[in-house]
Amino acid sequence: MKKFIPVLSNKNRVVACLSVVLLNLALLLSSFLPYSGTSFSATYRPVTTNCDQKFTLFFKLAYEDIFWIGEDLYGECGQSNLIQVFLGGEKTLVKKMELAVFESWGWVEQAKKVMRTEKPILLLPSSNRKIEYAELGIRLRDPKGNEGLKKQFEKEFAENCAHQWNQKMQKSGIDEPQTWDLDLDLVYYHADGLYFNYQIEKVFVFPESNLLLVMTHHEHRCAGSDTMHGFLIYKFKVTK
Repeated sequence: MKKFIPVLSNKNRVVACLSVVLLNLALLLSSFLPYSGTSFSATYRPVTTNCDQKFTLFFKLAYEDIFWIGEDLYGECGQSNLIQVFLGGEKTLVKKMELAVFESWGWVEQAKKVMRTEKPILLLPSSNRKIEYAELGIRLRDPKGNEGLKKQFEKEFAENCAHQWNQKMQKSGIDEPQTWDLDLDLVYYHADGLYFNYQIEKVFVFPESNLLLVMTHHEHRCAGSDTMHGFLIYKFKVTK
């Protein structure tokens, strides 16, 4: 009795050879995997991006309350965004657009040249953290420390950043700067900033429109080791 020997077609031979190669490759790769005698499972590690924010005021339009602000995100983010804030009567509109090339802001200077803009007055904190402009009667300082909001953030938002905090808390999670004879009306806050226990980095005063742009710095980093700096826009009125 003749023994039957199967004959493979050329196509089937290729498939069979490929299967053997893949099987050997899988066995080779498995030899590099850790083995502990039990099933292997990955250890959870929080995602770390180390994104540091930097905000730059480019300009504010004259006669219209429209701001052009640049946001550069360093670290693993490596991203630049143009933020346009349109202050309206009851509603504020915000447009955020990502640049194709990181830190590529040269074109903004050209745009500024063809725009009619309101010139701001730049104020920086003194050594005692006070910011003053006597000519307009502006005096302000960092807000007082707020242990209550700090504990609430650490308890409820330890795995989150300022954006989630601001979504829930809104204005109740924001401390205003300390002021003297100055009324402040908050009209906009950048959603990624944390606005308690912060330091004022700089203030831009727009005397023609009675607006203050307050840029803030926060030493605390959130989950992922990202910064939570930001900016606030106020309508101001000197009361004395």
